[in-house]
Amino acid sequence: MNSNSDFKDGLYSTTSFSLFEDAKQDVSKFEIEPSPYNIFNAATRLNHLREWIYPDGHESYNSIDDSLMTSQQKLHNNLHTNECYLAMRSICNSSKHFYGKETDEDRSVSGFMIGTSPIGGSVPIGKQYKIGDTLVLDKFKSLVKIYQSYFDAIQKS
Repeated sequence: MNSNSDFKDGLYSTTSFSLFEDAKQDVSKFEIEPSPYNIFNAATRLNHLREWIYPDGHESYNSIDDSLMTSQQKLHNNLHTNECYLAMRSICNSSKHFYGKETDEDRSVSGFMIGTSPIGGSVPIGKQYKIGDTLVLDKFKSLVKIYQSYFDAIQKS
């Protein structure tokens, strides 16, 4: 399996994989009930999952050739410049450090949205959160796919 114990069990069993499973549940809760509480939980877990997977930070691999990076380093590095990750990290950090100040992430759209999502799921009726013209939920789902690909690959190795 993987040397960083992504799949260990036990009393102190919070691992990057269990955190990912929790993050997926948080994204699902946010999809069902868009709210500041649910957006905070999803953004916080998706943000910190990157460091749970690779806690040593980007300084530890800056001088390493891409071909020699581990899968954890590659994921950490790719997320560092990923537009969806950067938006989600901004939501997370803004909620912690800018209480009461208006930010780019402080935009919600109220009203009725009836129809289906691009992947066939239902679209909730009510408040939706956006960054620019993109739904925050779409950014979250994009990150879940990236993390899912990572975990699928290491489970096979």
